[in-house]
This record gives sequence, C-alpha cells and structure tokens, in this order.
Amino acid sequence: MDRVRKFSIFAPALKRLEIRDLDVYVDIEDFEDYIIFERELEINAPALEHLDLRDHMSDGFSITNLDSLIEANVDIGKNLFNPEALYNVKFLSLSGNFRRCR
Repeated sequence: MDRVRKFSIFAPALKRLEIRDLDVYVDIEDFEDYIIFERELEINAPALEHLDLRDHMSDGFSITNLDSLIEANVDIGKNLFNPEALYNVKFLSLSGNFRRCR
C-alpha cells in the first residue's frame, strides 16, 4: 500500500487560501487501529494574493507559481520548507520548527 498521500491544489484564479493541519489516515477494524500516511501538500496558484498556511502535520511542501502573492502567514512544524517559493511576497510572517530549509 502506498503510504504517501499528496494533497494538490491547482487553482489559476484563486485569490485567498487558508489551510489548517492536514491529517490523512485510514480506519481499520472499527477504529481500533489506524494507518498513518506521510502527507505532502502541493500548491500551484498563480493569482493567489493571500496565503495563511498553518500545518504541523504535512511531511513536505511544494509551493510554486505564486507570482501575485502579497501576504503570507506560514507556520509549519516538522516540515521541509523551501522559502524561495515566497520570493516576491510583500508581507511575510514565518514561524515553526523547521527540520530543514532549502
């Protein structure tokens, strides 16, 4: 069974996006056991102006094509994060416990 779940957002006209902790699991045997999956978040939204991302659950991020971004509030936990994706943001709030920044 593939243990990686990717949540992809491709929205060319999206202006505002707010994401709170992604959690993906499969219930087995009447909720007694769970299979926990690695979670990856992919965002591709060229018209996005406001991003509010607070995610301490996902294991990785792919954030691309944010050429219109004005404001970003990013609070992530155990994740690998590439801040270059936010290269042109005008207002940035960045917090979290990064395992690694590229």
